[in-house]
Amino acid sequence: DKALEDALQKTWEKDNRKLPIYGRLTAKAGQPLSYQLWDNRGSVVYQQGAMVELAQKQPLSIEKLKQQAMKTGATPFVLESLEIDADDNIYVGISDINEIRRAATEALEASILKKSKRNVLQIKRKNRKQNPLVKKKNLNVLVSTKEQFDIVSNHGHVHILYYELTRDFEKNYQKYIDICHKNHIKLYAALPRIERKQSERFYAEFIELLIKSDIDGFLVRTPGQMEYISKTNKKITVDYTMNVLNGAAIDFWKKAGADTVCLSLENNLQEINAMADKDCEMVVYGYLPLMITQQCPIGNFAGGKKAGIYCSEKDSDRLYFLKDRKGMKFPLMPDCKQCVCTILNGKPLFTLKFYDEILESTTGSVRLLFTKEGSRKTQRILNAYAEMTEDCTIQRGETKILLAEMSEKGSTKGHYFRGVE
Repeated sequence: DKALEDALQKTWEKDNRKLPIYGRLTAKAGQPLSYQLWDNRGSVVYQQGAMVELAQKQPLSIEKLKQQAMKTGATPFVLESLEIDADDNIYVGISDINEIRRAATEALEASILKKSKRNVLQIKRKNRKQNPLVKKKNLNVLVSTKEQFDIVSNHGHVHILYYELTRDFEKNYQKYIDICHKNHIKLYAALPRIERKQSERFYAEFIELLIKSDIDGFLVRTPGQMEYISKTNKKITVDYTMNVLNGAAIDFWKKAGADTVCLSLENNLQEINAMADKDCEMVVYGYLPLMITQQCPIGNFAGGKKAGIYCSEKDSDRLYFLKDRKGMKFPLMPDCKQCVCTILNGKPLFTLKFYDEILESTTGSVRLLFTKEGSRKTQRILNAYAEMTEDCTIQRGETKILLAEMSEKGSTKGHYFRGVE
């Protein structure tokens, strides 16, 4: 009954309004950075941070200071106005600004909740202690093609390289293991996102070869895969497809044998910082899967598929897309061995614009996810993320150009700054 469904929906719809707050940031040379926040209901907090120094080279501009201090991200607040009282020719680290902003917003939230009769959020926080922020993160990369592998495996900043179970990987896996180990990179085999009845006969023999090889580990995507791989001596990363949405899920998979746990893409940064630790991973770039379908559009419309499980486009290197009524293209990524097709988002997850906030999280690793990218795009994306993972305060010319291009073409920052609505 539609009327009943509509009435029920109103009982669980999320209130997306944010509370307006106001602030004053003081940055005087030789004094601690200070930040005061207040709302219209009588709550006021004051925080002190790192010492403000005289600039040795390039001073921090008032505009940059204000830009960093104004960010409220996934908090329940929106900063209506911010007064800046700062000396000229000063320097304070971007991470120090982010830290005092985060401390001030958390203190204001706690002050508001203290006045409330319903103290649910505070009770949650007492149950699980937040882990420390991980300042230096490992950069992990998933690849789907030989061209991508060639770029990533020769990059000096990559910690783990995940490779999908492609024909190329199956043919050359021992050579790729040797290349990665020579370059001090760990190589993991990325197991299929979905398994059908015939998957075992397609992949079982190859997976057994990998288990017996000196490959470092596996990217596990289903509970069945986890049960099987956990009995080996290989390292395990549990993928985001396992719906890791809270601390209990992280603890469960680590006890089951996972060395690294990739968090669900539906978490926002506030939720991530409340539950994650150094063994957790976040996806920060990639064309994310929207759907996996047995009715492959390539086979049905271009491959002349009539019956059975294969078509004339099996293992073709051609790029195919679905186009919607607005002209948006959604890349198609077929798994011809299983005869299923993944429909990817038309816009990539791209987080470099807000990367300082992602780097200041409790996770120990970030991941780039390459699917249909060619060699040049793979190189540009990898270089930019590696540069800013090392030091997000420095943006070289190529990174600035990439940021401008991605802003013009369109991208998404996922749920990290808003959560699931």
